Amino acid sequence: MEHPEQIFLRDIIVSTDAKPGETADAAKAAADKKAADIVARIRKGEDFQSVASKDSDDSSTAPKGGDMGFFKRGVMDPGIEAKAFAAKKGEILDPIATKSGLLILQVVDHQQAGVAELKDVENQIQEQLYVEKLQPALRTYLTKLRDEAYLEVRTGYVDSGAPPTLSSAHLIPIEAPSEDLTTTVARARRATRRRSISRGPGFGNSPTLKSRDLSAHPQEEITGFFLVHQKDLRANRAGESYLSLVLGDETGSFDARVWENLDQVPDFAPGAVVKVKGRVQLHRNRVQLSVVQLRTARAEEASPGDFLPKSARDPENHDGGTARHRGPRQWTLLSSGVKRLPRRSGFDGPLPARSRSEVNAPCLHRRVA
Repeated sequence: MEHPEQIFLRDIIVSTDAKPGETADAAKAAADKKAADIVARIRKGEDFQSVASKDSDDSSTAPKGGDMGFFKRGVMDPGIEAKAFAAKKGEILDPIATKSGLLILQVVDHQQAGVAELKDVENQIQEQLYVEKLQPALRTYLTKLRDEAYLEVRTGYVDSGAPPTLSSAHLIPIEAPSEDLTTTVARARRATRRRSISRGPGFGNSPTLKSRDLSAHPQEEITGFFLVHQKDLRANRAGESYLSLVLGDETGSFDARVWENLDQVPDFAPGAVVKVKGRVQLHRNRVQLSVVQLRTARAEEASPGDFLPKSARDPENHDGGTARHRGPRQWTLLSSGVKRLPRRSGFDGPLPARSRSEVNAPCLHRRVA
């Protein structure tokens, strides 16, 4: 690493300005005495930086212990430069009269022109190599954070800081009402990255879990088919709308929330089967799935009957055979000969009349859970 001749300097300024009621000659004599005393103390071994911090009248360098940095030839006043460059490394110069006062200099380092020795520039080389590798990685990381954030570009403004890879999907439309303005940081409070609700395949490789297993996987992203038990559009305290769902399968049920992009959620009603991808969270000790992708299931993928609780007993062992088991606390149809069901939630029509001769005929039995 080639460099020109340069010196590193520290300074102490002793002001020669007269105080109120003091003559200029008296102020000059007092400054001369103080400067000479400072030089004597430092040459006897007192630390230059400590003295500069306490006694220097140079407000810009005193807090830094008098450090002025490196100077090349041709930068300083010629008279001062000649004395400074002629001094040896570590030397304390005699006070020099300037317009600002009496200047006391310490030559901390004197580097000759040419290629420096490795021991002198090793730290500088390491820092340069570190910066060269750090800057691209830092830029990539900052671009990623920006791409995942919510940005607002309003009319009359240009997004001059947008990286080439920024997806316009992460920009809040400029037509958004003013009350929806939030700033990048406020909108980025979500723990999960903003994603569009999918109407088709493409749910990635997230693990597929059943309802009963979700509580054992907090903060994990999962994928699965579930039956929609309940669907409500609600609003939070800030007035922002979100979709509240109760989903489930044959092992249980759980709450789910769709916080964003509600206009992209496909139309479905309770009783439908949906495929969802989301992050498992525990809210008040209850499982809650924060949905990031959702679509309705295709006919060949799943049907509502697949998600109802099932009996652990083998239906083939029942006398008279069976057509369907609907689960606990539901009626089980044991014969295709009965055409009408008892009146209860979800069924219409009276119970058919029976004669004594029909007692042994196939009939409806209520299975106790």
